[in-house]
Amino acid sequence: MRVYEFAKEKDISSKEVLDVLEKGGYKLASHMSVVPEEGVVYLKKAFSAKKEKPVSSVKKAVVVEKKIEDKKIEIKQEKPVVKTFESARPRRFNRFEKKEIKQISIEQPMPLFEVAKKMGKSDGDLIYVLLKSGSACNRNFVLPVETIKTLGLSFGIQVDVLDTSGSVEKFLSTSANGITRWPIVVVMGHVDHGKTTLLDYLRNKNVAEKEKGGITQHLGAYEVDSKHGKIVFLDTPGHEAFSYLRSRGSRVTDIAILIVAAEDGVKPQTVEAIKHAKDSGVPIIVAINKIDKLSKTELASALQNVYRELADNNVLVEDWGGEVISIPISAQTGAGVNELLEMIVLQSEMLDLKADPKAPAQAFVLESNLEKGLGPVATVICLEGTLKRGDYFSCGNSTGKVRVLINSAGDRINQAGPAVPVTVVGFDNFAEMGGWLGNVAL
Repeated sequence: MRVYEFAKEKDISSKEVLDVLEKGGYKLASHMSVVPEEGVVYLKKAFSAKKEKPVSSVKKAVVVEKKIEDKKIEIKQEKPVVKTFESARPRRFNRFEKKEIKQISIEQPMPLFEVAKKMGKSDGDLIYVLLKSGSACNRNFVLPVETIKTLGLSFGIQVDVLDTSGSVEKFLSTSANGITRWPIVVVMGHVDHGKTTLLDYLRNKNVAEKEKGGITQHLGAYEVDSKHGKIVFLDTPGHEAFSYLRSRGSRVTDIAILIVAAEDGVKPQTVEAIKHAKDSGVPIIVAINKIDKLSKTELASALQNVYRELADNNVLVEDWGGEVISIPISAQTGAGVNELLEMIVLQSEMLDLKADPKAPAQAFVLESNLEKGLGPVATVICLEGTLKRGDYFSCGNSTGKVRVLINSAGDRINQAGPAVPVTVVGFDNFAEMGGWLGNVAL
C-alpha cells in the first residue's frame, strides 16, 4: 500500500500520514512511497476508527489509565524502535538488484564487446577507460590479454587466464569432390616492416595512407589477381586478432607470409608472428622486405643476419638447408613481388586446396560493424559453398537475408564462391567476429 492510498482510505492528507510514520520511525520520501507491512499495521493503530488520542512516540513510557470493573490498571507502552524504509523492506526485492561481477576467466585475446559482456559493463565503459589511457578502440578491436587484465583492475575485477595449450585445433575442411579454390594468405610481421605497403602494391591502391600512422586499424580481406592465379590476402590488425580468429575453431588461412625488414631483422613482433603461425600449423614463406634501401654489399650481409636470427627462432630457410622459402622483395618498388606470388601459388598447389561450390554456404566472419545507410554489415569469407543474393542465413544470435554483396574492389556482385571475401549487407544484428554464417533452407 502506498502513502496516498492509505490517506485516501482514511480521508486524511498524505502529509498527515507521512508525519505519523516519521514519528513511528518509518521515514518515507513522498506520497508515492510504498508503506511496509509493519508500517501499515502501525498506521491503522494510530488512526483507529474511534479517533483516540494518538500515542506519543517521544515519551519513553506512557501510563494509560482505564477503569475496568472499578479496578485501575497500568498499561506501559514502550517507545517504538526506529526503523528506516531500507531495513523494513521485504527481502524479495533483492532479486532485482544487479549482481556485481568480481572475477572472470579468459583463454586468449578477445574483442572488446565480448570482454565488456563478461565484465557486465557496456562497450562504452571499456572504450572510455582505454581512451583515458591513450588507446582508441572500437567494439570489434581484439584486446590483448594484458590489456584485458588492466581493464579488470580498473573495474575491480580479477581476470584469470586459463591455459589452453592442450586445446584441439579444428582445421579447414577439404572437400574430396570439390574444385581447386584460391589460397587464403595472412601477412604477419613486426610493425612498420611493410605488411600494408605490400598489400597496397598488390592491390594498386593507396590504402597505407588511409591508415593512421601507417598502422593497420582494421581487418581486411583482399583478392589479388596475379599472372600466377588468384590469391586472397588477409591484412590483420595485429597478432592478437590472428590468434583470436584461430582460437574460434578454424584455421582460416592456408599460408602465412612473414614480413621481415632487411635493415631491422627479427623483432619481438616477428617472434610472436612465428609462434602464432607455427601454432596454427600453416606453412611459412618469408618475405625479406625493403631491399631497395640497401646496397648489394649491405644486402648480402643483411640477408645472412636475417637468416641467422630466423634460425634462432626455429625457422630454417632454404639457403641454409631448411625447407622454408624466403624471397627478398621491395614492397615499395615491386622488386621480387612476382617471385613471391609464384611461390605462394606453388605452395598452394602442394596443399591441394579444394572446396565444393555446390554445398550449403559456410562463411567465416572476419569483422562486423555498423555502416551508415546499410545497418549492421560483416566481412566474411566462404570456406564452403556459394553465398548468393537473396539467401537467408543464420550467424550466431543474428539472422538475415543477403541484400547486398560487395567484393574487395567495392563492386556489388550477385554471388561469392569459396575463398571469395565479401561484405554482406542484411544482418538484423551485429555478427560476432570469428563466428560462422550458414545458409538457412526455407
